[in-house]
Amino acid sequence: MNNYPEVILHEGREESALFGHPWIFSKAIKKAPSKCSIVNIISHKSEFVGVGSYNPAQTIALRLFDRKKVFLDEKWFFTKLKSLITYRESLLGTTSTYRLCFGESDGIPGLVIDRYGESVSIQINTQGIALLIEPIRQALKNLSFTEIFEKTSDQENLPLLPQKDSLLWCEEKGLHIAVRPGSQKTGWFCDQRENREILANLQAKTVLNLFSFSGGFSLACLKTGSQLVINVDRDPESLALFDLMKKQNGLTGMHENHTGDCWDFLKKETRLFDLVICDPPAFVKQRAKKAAALKGYKDIFTASIKRVQPGRFLAVFSCSHYMSLDDLEFALRQSYQTTGRFFQTVEILQQPLDHPVPAYFPEGRYLKGFLLKELI
Repeated sequence: MNNYPEVILHEGREESALFGHPWIFSKAIKKAPSKCSIVNIISHKSEFVGVGSYNPAQTIALRLFDRKKVFLDEKWFFTKLKSLITYRESLLGTTSTYRLCFGESDGIPGLVIDRYGESVSIQINTQGIALLIEPIRQALKNLSFTEIFEKTSDQENLPLLPQKDSLLWCEEKGLHIAVRPGSQKTGWFCDQRENREILANLQAKTVLNLFSFSGGFSLACLKTGSQLVINVDRDPESLALFDLMKKQNGLTGMHENHTGDCWDFLKKETRLFDLVICDPPAFVKQRAKKAAALKGYKDIFTASIKRVQPGRFLAVFSCSHYMSLDDLEFALRQSYQTTGRFFQTVEILQQPLDHPVPAYFPEGRYLKGFLLKELI
């Protein structure tokens, strides 16, 4: 039991929570505390709905953690996180590089944890998780993680945390991976693990990797025999990590790193490649800006198609949950019309099993893509 303050809902506004969705919007709230709090959520009939975090400054004002009147302490987080680890290991086998906690989809709204061997990298996405960070830290220590790295996202006006200049080594599908926890995401894109393997199995001789970050796709392709990979990214430190990982893994194919804007690179580059990978950052983070984002995807896909060797492969991605597969197909159709080149879908690409999407939380489905081959 707990003594958290109460948030009272308007009539009927508990229905989405009872259906399973973890978000309750500000317009549903009749009475609430004046500041960010961990709260008991109560229906207009004085019935208990659940325990959640409350932020009066956000449209998504309530995020539901538990439908029982629990205390969100170290014991609660330990039990929850231990269960998530057991589940991941049952799905993924011996790998120790994976998403341990995927926020709302795993019942801990606002918390992302990626595991890198015996270390974890945490991304704090909400004020509610910031309020609970101490019991989360203690639970992870009690689960025997030796290093805990933390960073905040740009959501909910969270203050930036100072980052240690650390480098972790871990393993992914037979490759030694270098992770900087303070860089993009939590330091590595675990969500592309299976897709890296799919693209590497094409055994493309030449690969152009746009928005490459530290070159995960390129490493996987070199491992399966690619003769040349080209990485293009704005961040020179991430590209330097690719050099380090290539050497550590004893990979012998040629590579080029280009620091700068992918659009500028594509305007100047004239070579053609057996595989072009286009994995840009989210072009849209608000539904109202979706139309502009669709044009952005169409333009970058068009420029990418022009660098594909006739009859060869293109892989495109979006990591915005506002963009559906249908949206991406629409952008691709426009690109085909513009270039006069047409591709068949080889495979639909998506996030892996450690990034689950419950039926009650479709917003968790953010990563989607296509592996395409030109028709000639």
